[in-house]
Amino acid sequence: MKTKLATPVLIVCALLLAIGNGTGVYEHLFGIPKMLSSTTSLHATINSSTGQPQKFWIPLHAMILITLVLSMIFNWKNPDRKKLVMAVFISYIYISIVSIVFAKVLFTFVDINDASEFARQTHRWILLSWHRPIVGLISAVLLMIAISK
Repeated sequence: MKTKLATPVLIVCALLLAIGNGTGVYEHLFGIPKMLSSTTSLHATINSSTGQPQKFWIPLHAMILITLVLSMIFNWKNPDRKKLVMAVFISYIYISIVSIVFAKVLFTFVDINDASEFARQTHRWILLSWHRPIVGLISAVLLMIAISK
C-alpha cells in the first residue's frame, strides 16, 4: 500500500509547494512592495486585514506539511527519494521558522515615523526576504527530481 501511494502523495506535495511558491513570488513582486510603499499603506493593510491571507496560507501550509511527512513515510525505503524529500522537509521547516521571524519584524515597521528610515528598513527587509521564495523554488525542483526517481 505504501509503495502505491508514494508517487501520488509526492506529486500532491509538489503541486501544493508549487502553489505556495508561486503565490509567494507574486506577493514578493507586487503585494509586499505595495504594502510597504509607505507607513500609511502598511497601517491600512494591517488595520483592514480581513483574514484572507490567513485563510489561504494556514491551510496551505498544513497540507504541505502533512503531504511532506507522508512523502517521507511512503518513500523511506527508496534511498534516492528519501534524501531529496528530507532535504525539502528541512528547507520547508527553515522557511517556516524564518517566515515567522520576518512577519514579526514586519509589524515593527508600523512604529517607524521617519519616512527615510522606513524606506531603508523596508527595502532591506524585502531584499532579505527574497531568499524564502528562492529556497522554496529550489525545494519544488528537488521534489520534481524525486518524482522522476
